Amino acid sequence: MKDKLQKILLQPKWIVLIFVCVMYCIPQITKLGFIEGTAYENNEIPFEKGDMLFLYTDGVTEARDKEKNLYGEERLKACIEGNHKLKAADLLKTVREDVDKFANGAEQFDDITMVAFKMGD
Repeated sequence: MKDKLQKILLQPKWIVLIFVCVMYCIPQITKLGFIEGTAYENNEIPFEKGDMLFLYTDGVTEARDKEKNLYGEERLKACIEGNHKLKAADLLKTVREDVDKFANGAEQFDDITMVAFKMGD
């Protein structure tokens, strides 16, 4: 499996990002969070070396500090943009550290799950 994955990662034309459009486009690999009876549109974007796919649960953006402020999409976006040259594993660690620093010890009530793939890592 590892050899097969490495082959795929080295051949970007084989990797395709699938968008599922609901109210806005959410990068998805599988049909997660589909709403029954909703029309969806498929689009394909080929990955090239250096491109990254970053997936996360709402527990990341809904992480709260002790004053109940949300971590939010803008803070997540800024953290990713400021560290986009890192390898995927290092970016995940950096984002998690940023969420933890923001929360400052406040208890979280949702999972904080992230997955990142970067072509060429």
